[in-house]
Amino acid sequence: MVENIFEGFYGKKYINLQTFKKNKQIVSTPVWFVLKNNELFFRSDANSGKVKRIRNNNNVKISICDIRGNIKGQTYTGIANFQDKSRYNEINSLFDKKYSLLSPILKIVYKLRKINLVILSITFNTNMNK
Repeated sequence: MVENIFEGFYGKKYINLQTFKKNKQIVSTPVWFVLKNNELFFRSDANSGKVKRIRNNNNVKISICDIRGNIKGQTYTGIANFQDKSRYNEINSLFDKKYSLLSPILKIVYKLRKINLVILSITFNTNMNK
């Protein structure tokens, strides 16, 4: 069943990541993502709002979207999990390959701004409801 979900994500650049504030209000953010072995990964600044919200509540919703976050497909519920740093090189190389033109530029920006990236994966709920 999970494999069917991933079929729709291949060839897409952005997912709309919905995280939840403490008051249950949804915050939507378009993010880059990569896939590997039926795992979906995204990365973000460790101090970003979305990461802080996930630390508080790791339930998320995702959908395929455009660069502006306009949803272009079905919404799936899941759990965001922080990845161990031992996997960062492997996953970052997937980002470099997929986003080959922009990824090197962003690496320079991250370094200059001293942004500490974290990588998260999303595990989909088994019932796959909206």
